[in-house]
Amino acid sequence: MTGQIHSLSAGSGGFTVRLQGCPLQCVGCGRPDTWSAQAGYALDADSLVQQALLSQPLWKGRGGVTVTGGEPLMQAPFVDAFFAGAQAAGMHTTLETSGAGRPGMAERLLRHTDLVLCSLKFITPADYRRYCHGDMNQVEQFLRLTAFKGVPLRIRHTVIPGLTDSLEHMRLVRDRAQRLPNLERFDFVPYCRPDSGAYHCLGLEPPLPDTPDMDAAWLKQLTKKL
Repeated sequence: MTGQIHSLSAGSGGFTVRLQGCPLQCVGCGRPDTWSAQAGYALDADSLVQQALLSQPLWKGRGGVTVTGGEPLMQAPFVDAFFAGAQAAGMHTTLETSGAGRPGMAERLLRHTDLVLCSLKFITPADYRRYCHGDMNQVEQFLRLTAFKGVPLRIRHTVIPGLTDSLEHMRLVRDRAQRLPNLERFDFVPYCRPDSGAYHCLGLEPPLPDTPDMDAAWLKQLTKKL
């Protein structure tokens, strides 16, 4: 079983695998170079497990393996094979995803997932289509599947000035997340403008060119009002 890899990294927090390929094009995405499923390089799951094992001295007993993207659900069978091998070797497995993918592809993978980190981009199907070019229904199905499987879940929502920073919107997102019985943690994350060079290198125009970074102190004040 082989997967298409963007990059690998290891440090005190664990071993991270960034995959190629994403069905979305979200405003504010900082990694447009991961969108293409044809870029990167191929690596088999067993070799990836071995590389993770070799990196364990860096973790100092506190880390595990994390797969992010791109969108890992686009390569769910490969991630499943890697996670199965990692768990067999005693490693904790974390799936970092936007939930964008066919739920049937995720069901098997969740059996070998110890923790899901999900980025909940928007809250309505219309906004999800407009700003992510994706299907909110897939995200909803994925979130319900994590609850059904009883996989611990953490949700993050990026607060973008002028777009997702109203108290009404923030309450809706928070309330939706808190209805999930397997939710362990919910966080609002301040928006940081993506590097325009990453877009220009791909012949693309950066999204939201006039939108500033979200002020972290102001975001903290907003969350107190919820």
